[in-house]
Amino acid sequence: MPDEAHRRKMIPIVAEGWVWMAILGNVQLGLRHPENRGPSARVAKRFCDAVLEKLKEENILTADEAAKIYRDEMKAENVGRSRNA
Repeated sequence: MPDEAHRRKMIPIVAEGWVWMAILGNVQLGLRHPENRGPSARVAKRFCDAVLEKLKEENILTADEAAKIYRDEMKAENVGRSRNA
C-alpha cells in the first residue's frame, strides 16, 4: 500500500480544453446526486473549481462564461439539496 507521500504526489495530466470542459461537466453532474455529500465530494468540488479557474486562465472560457457555469452549478446544487432535505 502506498504511503502518504506517494498519495500526495502531484500527477500532471495534459488534455485539450474541450476535454477538460467535458470532464468538468461530468464531475459536476455527479456532484448533484443527493447522496454524494461526503469528503470525496468536497475534493471533487475543489477540483471543479480549480479546473474552471484554469480554463479561464488559459482563455478557453471567458470570465463571464466561467461565472455562468459556476452560477448554474450552484443553482443546480441548491435545487438538489432542497428536494432531498
